[in-house]
Amino acid sequence: MGWVRQLFRAKYNPEALRQALSEAFGSRRLGDSRKRLAIPSFNVETGEVHVWKTAHHPRLERDYTHTAVEVALSTGAAPTYFPTYKAQSGTPLIDGVSGRTTRLRLQRLRRLVCLAGKRLNCEF
Repeated sequence: MGWVRQLFRAKYNPEALRQALSEAFGSRRLGDSRKRLAIPSFNVETGEVHVWKTAHHPRLERDYTHTAVEVALSTGAAPTYFPTYKAQSGTPLIDGVSGRTTRLRLQRLRRLVCLAGKRLNCEF
C-alpha cells in the first residue's frame, strides 16, 4: 500500500537537500558561474520546459540573478522523490530532464549562442 501513497506524495522532505545545497553554494547566484550554463526544469502549470541560463548572451538576462540553490532545487524536484519546487515567482517547477522536448530546447539555445558569434564547441 505504501507504493500507492508514493504516487501522490513525495518520498523525501527537501529540507536536507536545501541545507546541503546551501552549504555547497552559499549565497552564490547563477550569474556567478564562470561557465555557460543551461539547466532545465519543467513548469507544471504551463507544461513548458524552463531553462535556467547564465547571461552569456544579451538576450539571456533573466535568470542570472537567481540563487544556485533555487536553480538546483527546481531541477532536482524529481516527481515521487521531492515535492514540486515553487520558484520565487510562484512558478511550480520539477525536474526538467525528461524527454525529447528538453533536448530540442537545449539544442536551440546552443544554436542561438553559436550564431551570435560565440563559436565555442558548436557541434549540433
